[in-house]
Amino acid sequence: MASNLKGPCLIEGRITRFGNQNSEASNILLIDGIARALDVTVAADIPTIKLGENEWVQPGYRDDHIHVMSVLASLCSLDVSFCETIPELMQTLDEAKSSDGEWLRAWGYDDALLRERRHPTREELDRVTGHTPTVLHHRTGHVAVVNSAAFLDLKVPNSSSEILVERHDLLSKVPRLSMNKIESAASKMFQQCEADGVVSVTDATHTNNIDSLELLDTLFNPAISPSLVAMVGAENLDGLFYGKRFRNLSVGHAKVMPDILGQTSISHLVQQAHICGFPTAVHSMDIDTLNDALLAFADSQAPELAKDRIEHCSLAMPEQLDLLGTLNIAVSTQPSFMLYRGQKYLEQLTSVEHKWLWPVRSLIERDVEVTFSSDSPVVPCKPEEWIKAASERSLNGDESVSEKTARRHSLVQENILGLSAEFLLVGADSNDEVKYRRLDQALLVRSGKC
Repeated sequence: MASNLKGPCLIEGRITRFGNQNSEASNILLIDGIARALDVTVAADIPTIKLGENEWVQPGYRDDHIHVMSVLASLCSLDVSFCETIPELMQTLDEAKSSDGEWLRAWGYDDALLRERRHPTREELDRVTGHTPTVLHHRTGHVAVVNSAAFLDLKVPNSSSEILVERHDLLSKVPRLSMNKIESAASKMFQQCEADGVVSVTDATHTNNIDSLELLDTLFNPAISPSLVAMVGAENLDGLFYGKRFRNLSVGHAKVMPDILGQTSISHLVQQAHICGFPTAVHSMDIDTLNDALLAFADSQAPELAKDRIEHCSLAMPEQLDLLGTLNIAVSTQPSFMLYRGQKYLEQLTSVEHKWLWPVRSLIERDVEVTFSSDSPVVPCKPEEWIKAASERSLNGDESVSEKTARRHSLVQENILGLSAEFLLVGADSNDEVKYRRLDQALLVRSGKC
């Protein structure tokens, strides 16, 4: 979009810089939509835009770990995330069921947050949904419960547990949503991203393949949506190349999901991805998986000019943090999990584990490259929330960082110079709430000259 912003344009007002400066400038000069200079004097005939008193320009935020299609599916599903008990959940499903044979899709329950501290059962679903095929997705996206009608339609083996864990092979048989519904949900997602200042997202879905990228490409339009990097499942790399453009998106890391059946080791997946020219991003929510990933990284180096990543790093012992720094491994972590799942951590983790929980300061002090993210739809894609969570945490408060530090680790780039207008934001304070608009969009509205 910035390529449509021709010639020079001066923006006067509060220009927020990050990086080493942590200061402000009084203006910024764009040339052909690219930020080229700060605090400059220009000729009188240069088009000028003046910001309002409550406005500023800054680099945009990135969500470095999100699941786009899951977000869209959640927007097209019955939201049950507000339910606090299983009876309340069942009543919500009962009121939403249809008699026309359409599947009932529900999303957002969390056994750790329900008062009963358990998953609903198939029998409980049957009592309220009857013959309406129903799939109830856990907030994490890794678990689902289906009723008997759906159990039969999906041809779930009788030997399977009624709690479907990582059964994407079965859940992929659920009838697909129409493209109209998906596109409508995508429009809502893009609007919310802009309002929250998110200009770039990384899809970290481990089942991504060429077909997935084709679908994502049809949804993402650079003029209205954030920039998209899409990881690819470590077993789905054929025909794709790390760091290359795939139409409207970029191909990212090879995503490694630990095999819960133990048939394929993390080490094997990491090594094979490296051979294919991909750095890897390993899903790690516990110290055992992190240990396996660190051993794999020690045995196999990422391709030149690339860096392996750990996704989440929710639990890490001090010696593991040391290895992350020594091996030069990046981490994408989700501070706002502390806001949404704090009660679970208090109940299910020991006091020792609390000290290892969601490290941030310890990673930064070891010079680990750290980016913040949401894992949406697990928690909302809202940078202001995770910035606050990283700087004001109560559980394991030793891992808190300053608000400025948290903000810097949320940006698409710390240095404002060199960024194009679609990666810059106009922020505004309104009724104690911050709202953002992409700079390229704001300029096109305010002036046809820039």
